[in-house]
Amino acid sequence: MPAADQCRRDRHASRTKLAINLILQNNRAALAEGIAFAESLGLDGAAFLATARRSAAYSKVMDSKGPKMLARDFSPQSHIAQTLKDAELILQEAGPHGLPLPLTSVQAGLLRAAIALQGPDNDSAAVIEAIRAGRGHSEGQS
Repeated sequence: MPAADQCRRDRHASRTKLAINLILQNNRAALAEGIAFAESLGLDGAAFLATARRSAAYSKVMDSKGPKMLARDFSPQSHIAQTLKDAELILQEAGPHGLPLPLTSVQAGLLRAAIALQGPDNDSAAVIEAIRAGRGHSEGQS
C-alpha cells in the first residue's frame, strides 16, 4: 500500500475515533445528568437506572458507568483527565470546520469542574459530581 493511502486511512481512523468519542462522552454526561435529575426528584437512583436501561434511551454507558455514578465509585476505568483531553481535541478539530459543538463544549466544562472537585485521576463517571454540585454550566459555554 502506498504511504499516502496509509496516511489517509490513518487520518480517517483517527477522525472516526474522535467522532465516536464525542458520542460516548455526551452519552456519559447525559446519563450523569439524568441520574442527578432523578435523584433531585426524590427517585431511587438504582430503580431509575434499571428503568432507564429498559427504555429507548438505553446506552451501554448505563451498564459501565451508571453503577459507578450511583455508588460514587470513581476508581479509574478511564481517567477523567484523558476524557477532557479528548474533548478538547474534538473541539479543536471542529473549530476549523466552523462547527461549534455546543453539547461537547458544555460537557468539557463539566469535566473541568469534576476534575476540580474530584481530581484528574478518577474515572470519567465522576462527571456526575460536577452536576450534583451545580458546577460546570458556565465553564462549558463559549
